[in-house]
Amino acid sequence: MNDQSLLLMKTRLEVVDFKTIEPFLQKFDRFLTLRTFIRGYTLGTADEQIWTVLRLNKVALGLIRRAIFPNLTRWFSHIECTYPDLRPAAGELVSATNTDATANQTRSRYNIKLQATENGVVTRFPPEPSDYFEKVYDLCCQLISDGNAYAEDTDSKIQEDNRRDRLPSKRRDRPASESLAIFKEMREGTEFGKGHCIRARIAFDSSNGSMRDPIIYRFPSWDVEDGPRPRHRTGWDGNIYPTYDFACPLVDSIEGVTHALRTTEYSDRNEQYYWFLRALKLRPVYLWDFARINFIKTFLSKRKLTKVAESGRVDDWDDPRMPTIRGILRRGLTVAALRKFMLKQGPSRNVVSMDWTTLWAMNKKIIEPIAPRHTAVASVGCVLATVAGGPDHPRQDSRPKHPKNHSLGTKDVTFGNQIYIEQADAAAFQQGEEITLMSWGNALVRQVTRSDDQAVTGLHLELHLDGDASKTDKKVHWLAAHGAEIARTELWEFDYLLTKDSLVKGDKLDHYLNPVTSWLTDILVGSEFGQLLEGDIIQIERKGYFRMDKSIGQGPSSKAVLFKIPTGNNKG
Repeated sequence: MNDQSLLLMKTRLEVVDFKTIEPFLQKFDRFLTLRTFIRGYTLGTADEQIWTVLRLNKVALGLIRRAIFPNLTRWFSHIECTYPDLRPAAGELVSATNTDATANQTRSRYNIKLQATENGVVTRFPPEPSDYFEKVYDLCCQLISDGNAYAEDTDSKIQEDNRRDRLPSKRRDRPASESLAIFKEMREGTEFGKGHCIRARIAFDSSNGSMRDPIIYRFPSWDVEDGPRPRHRTGWDGNIYPTYDFACPLVDSIEGVTHALRTTEYSDRNEQYYWFLRALKLRPVYLWDFARINFIKTFLSKRKLTKVAESGRVDDWDDPRMPTIRGILRRGLTVAALRKFMLKQGPSRNVVSMDWTTLWAMNKKIIEPIAPRHTAVASVGCVLATVAGGPDHPRQDSRPKHPKNHSLGTKDVTFGNQIYIEQADAAAFQQGEEITLMSWGNALVRQVTRSDDQAVTGLHLELHLDGDASKTDKKVHWLAAHGAEIARTELWEFDYLLTKDSLVKGDKLDHYLNPVTSWLTDILVGSEFGQLLEGDIIQIERKGYFRMDKSIGQGPSSKAVLFKIPTGNNKG
């Protein structure tokens, strides 16, 4: 067992899911059939490392104690009895892990002992095989020539049955020259070629399903209604596609990746990944598995997201309702919050379903101290109020943009004897009560005029600047009706795309798509909004935090467009 195989084995044996770890324990059991130690005839570092990994894995340890795998149990018990010094060391690891968790449950452990980091680490985004189609094609030809792949024309249902029953294909022993000729016809798109695929000749009877002669080249499954379509980037050249599992290790090695980070859902394909690299004698790449983060009321399947994007339910991939990086940044998430959130998750392999509120609460802590405060009034039903004691000629005074962060500067607030107040606030006023006009002072409600349906149509207020704001129950925002230019702005709020926390196998996406995921409020804003640019984040008093998606003059009917930013205690 070389160093690369040892690393792979350690990674697999750390898994705590029974169904996932069982085939790996079974394979290790077979490996130990005629061995007392992993390497040589004495206890080595490999034995110590694997034994400790198993000792710390409760699922694996339970299977070993029950002697489900006799050779593994023999090896484990022999080391446990013969080398008792290993037990305290493993116990200390368990204790340290528990202590860390108790001391700070949110702190992630980054001491992961990553292999082969002496010369630096190169990771990657998911590979883009289309940049290397010609090279991947040549490598497939090499694989066929070396006897490690063959052309297959067996019916797909029979292929599926054979793989399940661990039976060889009738084409498995097809000569390399014949398979190469067929592969050429596949590329040329002949009718004969279209009836074939290329399969790797690995191990049809393997306990690992991904090793049972997987398909590595094929024609795409065209949508019958749409018909064949050229590739997005390379047009019709080639006709055939390499499978993702085949292209990944090749492209990683070619591009100089040292450590490929993949979610745990691919862990059963790690053995296959390494096989392709060895079979083609390519530079080795280390794999590191990490847990995929799922969010409630969210689906991350590219196929499902494409369906939603193409259906018109969202505007595009950067729509603020989409769970894409572009989407959530457009909604108002800061890069700093995203980075902090990801670092907090750490290199965990535990699959979790997160609540979006955690991420948005982090974001709020970052934007709250730096978001300037502004005022806006909902335009529908807003009430024009007369303020006795207010200046007959509008005047402007400076107010801080943020009450606790004066480095943000000041803004001009216009005062006059006529102001706009929102219908919801005005409807709650009682004649004779004292209220507080934010950033101005107290006022007495002298008269409330209502329509037949009880909507407020007029207000008469009287300034009472000597009043104590701490003693009033109602503190309302307002906007001067004259003295400064007032603009109309669109304010958008969004909800989750799904009505269900998570989709399970058999769920139909259309049945759980939220029918209403956005709300529009038309608001009136002051002249200071003309200085805001796309991407600016602000707080509107009593309404929340917003990101400027389009500045004044850029949106529909020259309006500005604001997107509400969740704060951890509101929707989506």
